Amino acid sequence: MLRSGGCVGFLSCPVCLERLRDPVTIPCGHSYCKRCISQCWDEEQLQKKAVSCPQCRGCFPARPALNRSTVLSEVLDSVEPSPAEPRGSSPGSASLGGECNFCSGAVKSRAVKSCLTCVASFCETHLRPHLQFPVLQRHALVEATSGLQEMICSRHNKLLEVFCVQDKRCICLLCAMDEHSGHTTVSAAKEWCRLQQKPLQKIQERFHALIQCREKELQALNEAVKAYSVSFVLILLFKLVLFVIKSFMY
Repeated sequence: MLRSGGCVGFLSCPVCLERLRDPVTIPCGHSYCKRCISQCWDEEQLQKKAVSCPQCRGCFPARPALNRSTVLSEVLDSVEPSPAEPRGSSPGSASLGGECNFCSGAVKSRAVKSCLTCVASFCETHLRPHLQFPVLQRHALVEATSGLQEMICSRHNKLLEVFCVQDKRCICLLCAMDEHSGHTTVSAAKEWCRLQQKPLQKIQERFHALIQCREKELQALNEAVKAYSVSFVLILLFKLVLFVIKSFMY
C-alpha cells in the first residue's frame, strides 16, 4: 500500500485540512469533503450569494450536484497513514498550520488560529478565551501558520508590521523608530497588497494594448470597406455613363 506522506495536498480537504472524507469534486476541479463543501454552500445561500469554490472563488450559477469521487475514494482506500502521523491528525497538519502551543503531552492538536499579539498558535479548545473575553478579542488572529516566528522581529520580539522602502524588508515599530528612523516606511499589509496587484496591473496593461491594437485593425478594416464601397459606386456610375452614351449613339 502507499503511504500518505508523499501526497499531503492531494488527500487533504482545503476547508477542514483533514484527510478527505466522502470526497467530492466540484465543476472547477477542486475536491472537498462532501460535508465541508455542503456547509460552505449552505452559508453562502443563507447570505443570498452564488455558491463558489473556496479555493479558486469560481462561482456557479446553480448549486452543482455533489457526486462521490470514485477515483479519490479508491486512492484514499489504497493509502496507508504514515506511522509518523498520530491518530486524529491530518496529513501535513504541521506544515499547513503547525501545532497548538498550549497542548500538553506527546500528541498535540492541530492549530486553527495564530495570534500575532501572543505570538502563539491555538487549537479550537485553547482558542476559546480569545473568542470569549473582550480583552483577548482585541488580539490580531490570523489563519494558523507554522512560520509564526518568521513574522516576529528577532531583536525586539515584536510583529514585523512595517515595510522599509529603502532597505526593502519588513521591520517592527521599534526598528522603525530606531535604526530606520528617517526612512520611508509603509505598512507591511499595504506593501503586500501592492505586490499582489502587480501581476494584475501587467495583465490589465496587456489587455489594454491588445484592445487598442484590435481597435486600430477594426478602424483600418472599416476604412478599407468604405474605400471599396466608393470604388464600387464609381464603377457602377462609369458603366451607367457608358450605357447612356452607347444608347444615344445608336
